[in-house]
Amino acid sequence: EAVMKEHKIGGHGGPAADQTEVLIVSANAEERKICKEALSGKIYNVKEAEAGHEALIEIAQAQPDLLLLDLNLSGLDGLLVIRKLEPTPPGFPRRPGMAKKRPLA
Repeated sequence: EAVMKEHKIGGHGGPAADQTEVLIVSANAEERKICKEALSGKIYNVKEAEAGHEALIEIAQAQPDLLLLDLNLSGLDGLLVIRKLEPTPPGFPRRPGMAKKRPLA
């Protein structure tokens, strides 16, 4: 069963204009946990998805500032997720792995 979670880290009770929206996509719950913990103490609004199709839905809805994407997902893998993002969403450069919409806090 697919999992999509939202974690507000160091937040103000809800996403603020100055928060960086981060989407972590990995089928491995431990990898998602490690990434989330690495961001703790910062002002990030972190969401998680464990499957490629969930990532596409979340990207379309939330348009995250930063995408941490596992390329080895089963089904719709990370590379297919990147390809399905074409044309590139507004504000994102075309180089996967280097994409950000605004400077990170």
